[in-house]
Amino acid sequence: MENKFLIGFAREDITPDEYTTLAGFGNDSHRLCNNVMDRLAGTSIVMEDAAGERLIFICLDLLHSFEPTVTRQIRAVLSEEFHIAKDRIMVSASHTHAGPSFYCPDEDEPTARFFVKLKKQLVKATHEAIEDMAPATVEIGKREFPRMTFKRHYRKPDGTIATNASGGVPVGPGDTQMQIMRFVRQNAMDIVLVNWQAHATIISAGDRKDMTFDYPGIMRTHIEMSLGCHCAFMQGACGDMVPTCRTPELNVVDPGDYVAYGRLLAEKAMELLREDMRNSKLGLIKTLQYTYASPVDHTEDYRVPDALKCREGYLDLPKEEQLARNKQYGFRGWLHSGMIINRSKKGPNMEFELNAISIGDVSFATAPYEMFSSNGRFVKDHTPFDMTFMCAYCNGNNSYIADDEAFDYTSCYEVDSRYLFRGAAEEIADKMVALQHQVK
Repeated sequence: MENKFLIGFAREDITPDEYTTLAGFGNDSHRLCNNVMDRLAGTSIVMEDAAGERLIFICLDLLHSFEPTVTRQIRAVLSEEFHIAKDRIMVSASHTHAGPSFYCPDEDEPTARFFVKLKKQLVKATHEAIEDMAPATVEIGKREFPRMTFKRHYRKPDGTIATNASGGVPVGPGDTQMQIMRFVRQNAMDIVLVNWQAHATIISAGDRKDMTFDYPGIMRTHIEMSLGCHCAFMQGACGDMVPTCRTPELNVVDPGDYVAYGRLLAEKAMELLREDMRNSKLGLIKTLQYTYASPVDHTEDYRVPDALKCREGYLDLPKEEQLARNKQYGFRGWLHSGMIINRSKKGPNMEFELNAISIGDVSFATAPYEMFSSNGRFVKDHTPFDMTFMCAYCNGNNSYIADDEAFDYTSCYEVDSRYLFRGAAEEIADKMVALQHQVK
């Protein structure tokens, strides 16, 4: 069989036709978009191996790839249109916190209109990507870029702030590894895939209400204009990651300057492309989809009555009275009490879709939730491939899965927002590694 691998690329504008609230920061109702700073994109990447088997990767400038029910709708449309199995269609998101807050199309008319158009745009983009397919080889490279992304600001039980491994720098770097795949195509533009891990949050959002693709969009645009290629961003495990540190002198760009951060990341990526790439082998596409079921943590259900009292009229109170209300009922904030209520409504178990995909000596590992950098790095470092892209926010979203260490912090938003018990993150990471070995 001829060792022939094809790949195609296309992009469509998916910016909503009407203003909406912005997703992210847990306060969607207070962030009504009043300006479109950047046009959002939906990218379709289609790969085909020597046996004619295809893989579709959808990359969206959105907070997440929607709830599983919505992801299934997108996959169903693409599966029917292109006669491809649904488990060979991946729907991922860049995790921008300044995209549209669309969750349930069955309950909201603007959301329903957005999804009708989105599905048509993704079909169009995929047709164009198929027309764009050309033979390709692949180069891969990875490099650490310290200080380019940081863990969030956590407090330990003794009152001290969490530090990095050296113990001297507050909120030290997490996973600082950038990974790149470059598909070198015959008589067609190269396709560069960048894997990075940091929340796309306009760095320090404050009261900004601009719709934007944040630094991932700036990065890919800069790479495309500089190198004359196509570029797609694939968000890594970044449930505990941010682009800047609260220690001002450690920051490489000014907080809030997502353009500067995106351009700097692009420069780092191009440095890697110039100096650190090596050839790898492409082969037959292998996919493995696994449904992981984990028990929901219902240990705080008894606090629901107090949570409901705490939230009654909460948003109408002055900030000082909100803080007093939190203290009175023993909650860390509006979101903390809300998550306790949400957890109580869940069934005994939650299911997660995990995917392992190999295309020769390189692979993808997908998870639908906000995976912590420690667990994402564990997956990357323990797979049998030359390189494994860790793709979080893929094929549905189920909030944070905090790592073991986070449960020891005295105040941790991700732990407050959990659905699963302590240890679930490590079990899931172990399973993801096992799936990677199965598709080798």
